[in-house]
Amino acid sequence: MKRLLTIYMIVLLIAGVTGLTASAYHYEPVKAQIEVQVKLGGRVTIIPDSGSPVPAKTEREIRDGETGRFDIDFTSPGVYGYTVRNLPDDRDLIFDKTVYRIEAYVDDEEGELVLTLVISKGEEKYGSDTNHLLFVNTMPGTEPSAMGVHGISL
Repeated sequence: MKRLLTIYMIVLLIAGVTGLTASAYHYEPVKAQIEVQVKLGGRVTIIPDSGSPVPAKTEREIRDGETGRFDIDFTSPGVYGYTVRNLPDDRDLIFDKTVYRIEAYVDDEEGELVLTLVISKGEEKYGSDTNHLLFVNTMPGTEPSAMGVHGISL
């Protein structure tokens, strides 16, 4: 019994020194790619909730007609949240005030991470079949509806 206890203590000591635990599991990261467009161009920011993985870049300058992207790597199961918004600048434009909410559900399925995104704009919710956000800035005196689709592009 004394010998078994000694072996157990050595295993615990090695695990403590190396940072290993009996329940530790290494996952291959799963990546979310959130695409963003801004009519008339502009800056967009993504704000992670506390405890959510932070993208390499949290702000993007996007030109009219181009698509920017936020890449987020998830390395463990959990529910993570983000807010995405358009940032006004000093141009004489009406800046889209839409605020998108992204919930990232990361599940362990047989040892692999599986990602499901739920994107919402106000009360509207969109499944993981779309990850493309659209902000529509307009010129003063121009109605946003005349500019085309406003919000998430399906």
